[in-house]
Amino acid sequence: MKMSVLFHPIKIRTRMPNPEKFLMLESKVAELLGVHTTDGTLSYRPNKNKLSFFITGAEREIGHLNKKDISYIIEVYEHKSFERSDVIYIGDTAPNESLMHDTIYGHTKAKIILQFYDDKHLGKIKCPKVGYMPNGTKELANNIMRAIKRYRYNKRTKNITPNILELEKQGFLIIGNTWTDIKSTYIKHFGK
Repeated sequence: MKMSVLFHPIKIRTRMPNPEKFLMLESKVAELLGVHTTDGTLSYRPNKNKLSFFITGAEREIGHLNKKDISYIIEVYEHKSFERSDVIYIGDTAPNESLMHDTIYGHTKAKIILQFYDDKHLGKIKCPKVGYMPNGTKELANNIMRAIKRYRYNKRTKNITPNILELEKQGFLIIGNTWTDIKSTYIKHFGK
């Protein structure tokens, strides 16, 4: 049986880029979701030509973030021989969802990824489903990319349609280029 690729965070000490836009986005997401919960992860890639991105720190509450609660992922490096991925970051402890977000950013033009849990809607929203794999594994990230590519992924433009997926037992993933993409997708499927 093949072993899962392990998540291995490596913190470096250097100055974090200004997270002001990420914090503004995070407050909009908290208002949209109407909850303050640790059961969700938000990330934002300020420059679509680079793979680095901001992400909520491990076990942080959306709606209560400040600069010290944010991780800035600089790079994810995969060690094939060790079945381990090193996540190099600045700031708060990087969450294990960093691997999934990095994989999506590496294959799409997305700038925002929102993962959240909503038990009452699981299995009831019409969208592509991704089978269960443990969070923080490369297998989950790869299954998400397979689902994205299966459902109208444009290789030339790297645009995604639809931009919502259900992760079995783990909630939903909304992927977009702008805040408007995230908000309109959420309202379309979950109301407001």
